[in-house]
Amino acid sequence: MSHTNKWFVYFIIILRLLIGGMFIFSGYMKSLNMDYFIQVIYKIKFISFDSATNLAFIIVGMELLLGAMLILGLFLKITLKITLGLLVSFTVFLSSVLIFSLEVKGCGCFGRLSGDQITLLDIVRNLTLIGMVFLLIKKQKYCYFLSIDKKFVKNA
Repeated sequence: MSHTNKWFVYFIIILRLLIGGMFIFSGYMKSLNMDYFIQVIYKIKFISFDSATNLAFIIVGMELLLGAMLILGLFLKITLKITLGLLVSFTVFLSSVLIFSLEVKGCGCFGRLSGDQITLLDIVRNLTLIGMVFLLIKKQKYCYFLSIDKKFVKNA
């Protein structure tokens, strides 16, 4: 690692850790009151209550797992792509709520800490996160520093 790249590499590592931490925090906050998060999903009236329940548990599980994998630096290539896909899906959902004026009280993104309404700020937050994950994907070789993958991925 050259001296000029040292700070950028640190930035990338910190960004990876922060996004991983945010996913763990988000999943944890949702898990504290799953009934609330299930209701957020169910109020869309797009899927049954049982499906909303299953989806809520899948989302929380994915957030916790992806967060841990980002922090540990495990299977980073696929983890970053899945993280990007999940954020894009969340952003499409938030945008749909605003565009079609769906009756959803808050996104439940951070459990009870989420606001009571979905706003443009929620979408901007997600677009910023998408940009950050996209940067991690583009500069993936720097993500391998301080990662479990570094031991196992060739050229990491």
